[in-house]
Amino acid sequence: MFESKTNDSITDIFVTASEIVDFIQILDLKKASGPDKISHKMLKIAPEKIAEPLQIIFNKSLRQGKYPSSWKIAHVIAILKKGDASLPSNYRPISLISCVGKIMERVVYKNVYNYLVRNKLIYEYQSGFLPKHSTIHQLLELYNSILNSLEKKEFSCFLFCDFSKAFDKVWHKGLIHKMNCYGIKGNLLKWFENYLYCRHQKVVNRDSSSSYVSVSAGVPQGSVLGPLLFLVYINDIGDKLLSLSRLFADDTSLGYASQDEDQIKYVINHDLHELGDWSKRWLMSFNPDKTEIMLFKNVENSTNFYFYFDGKLIPLTSDHKHLGITFSEEAKWNKHVENLIKIK
Repeated sequence: MFESKTNDSITDIFVTASEIVDFIQILDLKKASGPDKISHKMLKIAPEKIAEPLQIIFNKSLRQGKYPSSWKIAHVIAILKKGDASLPSNYRPISLISCVGKIMERVVYKNVYNYLVRNKLIYEYQSGFLPKHSTIHQLLELYNSILNSLEKKEFSCFLFCDFSKAFDKVWHKGLIHKMNCYGIKGNLLKWFENYLYCRHQKVVNRDSSSSYVSVSAGVPQGSVLGPLLFLVYINDIGDKLLSLSRLFADDTSLGYASQDEDQIKYVINHDLHELGDWSKRWLMSFNPDKTEIMLFKNVENSTNFYFYFDGKLIPLTSDHKHLGITFSEEAKWNKHVENLIKIK
């Protein structure tokens, strides 16, 4: 049961012409336009004149709780990441959506994000998609906690979890329920429901394209609001855990330190069970084959550690790459340096 997290609420947003102008002025001219062909360059020609009609449209949209259907359409293009161009797995899908729609999303994002921060509703160890946070922020905090435990002659056990296509699996009804519990209510919640409802996309390759298909789950790729909605959806993942969870968007790590080896086994196995329950309840899934556990130590352990996730034994690994950094069980950097040399 997901219960209310605050007595405060945000129900309405009023958009001003000046904030629309501010967002237009910072648009990147290099970004591609969406299906409506309205580019950033077109918007920046006369921002003050454009802002007035957009203000009317945006405020009417928010007041009626309806997001324009033409802004819910995405054109998906495939960008080659690396390797053999004939293999579909070597491509990254990029969704192009309306630039005008994204300006409205920026206004809504600003108001909702400020509300969540003001009420301290965002999980304090979430470092993904947030201003003044980065991979470095989390990696430094994580490594510092490992060193502190080693100084105390403790075993420091870390669990690194891998979501399976996390952004594409967000359950819309579950997301709206959680937003309501975080105090996003009234016309604004109705607007978010409509924003997610009846979205369509098609694949475009030069002059060819597929037919449109509906998108019934996930946060809209390429959108401004998508990352924030995802953070809200997974925000409670650590509520019932005994260890400390650290989140960077869909990268999840759990850490627990103790001199008592049995206590470590109990806590980590408990949390693996809780993660399994959470993922089933909210229709997400972790990949047990890509989930790894490390034991950082500077003293010998006397017992074997066995951890199970969804009935599958998760063996201990001596090193793991997390957010671009290779950690080793001795908390030294030899392995990371070796990997950097191989890349070069």
